[in-house]
Amino acid sequence: MASSCKSRRVRNRRTLPPLVLSKEQIDRIMAVTDANPRLHITRDVVRILLETGMRLGELRNLRVSDVDVDNNRLYISGTKTDGRFVPLSPRGLNALQSLHSQHFSSASVLGEQSSHVLRRVSLTFRKIASEVGATDHSLHSLRHVFAMRLASVGLDPIFLAHVMGNSNPRLILRYYSKHDRS
Repeated sequence: MASSCKSRRVRNRRTLPPLVLSKEQIDRIMAVTDANPRLHITRDVVRILLETGMRLGELRNLRVSDVDVDNNRLYISGTKTDGRFVPLSPRGLNALQSLHSQHFSSASVLGEQSSHVLRRVSLTFRKIASEVGATDHSLHSLRHVFAMRLASVGLDPIFLAHVMGNSNPRLILRYYSKHDRS
C-alpha cells in the first residue's frame, strides 16, 4: 500500500502544476518584511530564494566562495545533481551581500548556524504567508515561483531543468502547463 501512495505522489508531481504564490501575495510578504527591521534576515532569504530558485539545503550550504560576482552567478555544489551554475540578479546579489555582512567572519553565507537561521526564517515565513492569505506555503514555494516566472517568459525547459538542478527535465514541464497557477 505504501508503494502505491508513493507512485501516486510522483505522478501528480509530474503532471499537475504546483501551487504557486501569486505576485500580489509575494508583494505583500515582501512589504511585511520591508516594514519591520527585525525581519531583515527573512527578507534577504526570501529574496535570494525568489531570485535563484535554490533548494533550502543549497542555500544552507552556500559558501561565500560560491558567489561569482564578476559573472553574476552562483555555483551550487552537488546535492541532488552534479554542481551547476545559477544566474544571479542584482537583487539576489544585494540580498546575499546583506546576509553575509551580518556573518562576515564565516565562510558560509548564512553563518556558522545556517540550519538554525533557516529554521527560524521558515517559521517566520509561514506566519507571514498565513497573514497575507497564502496558507499552506513554505519557503520551498519560492522555488516554484522562480520556475514559473522563467517558464512564463519561454525559457527552454531543458535549460530551466539545468538551472533548477533537476535530473529529470520532464519534471519541469509542469511549469509550462496551461492550468490555473494561483
